[in-house]
Amino acid sequence: MTGGGSGLRLLPDGSAFALRRARAGAPLEAVPVPRQGPSYAEILALLEAAGFERLASAPPGNLTCSLTLRREGQGHSVTWPAGAPPASLAPALAALGADRP
Repeated sequence: MTGGGSGLRLLPDGSAFALRRARAGAPLEAVPVPRQGPSYAEILALLEAAGFERLASAPPGNLTCSLTLRREGQGHSVTWPAGAPPASLAPALAALGADRP
């Protein structure tokens, strides 16, 4: 997150953190939350099926959403205007929605 907003961080060990930032420039807060949705491995499989690491970012909008995958020292991010995610990400985003605090 670069501006204000919220998010979710999932780790391979099964832990989850709610991410919050009050406004641009404010510190990012990571608060542990209980997991309620699919496992990290299940989310990873959905991202791989979507070809996540080959997806390009869309131009930012007034409100921009993002998803980042970091593993083995590498990272890839995809951004899109709110309400217009890449169609191939629909299953992964729906699965992640089960974890929203």
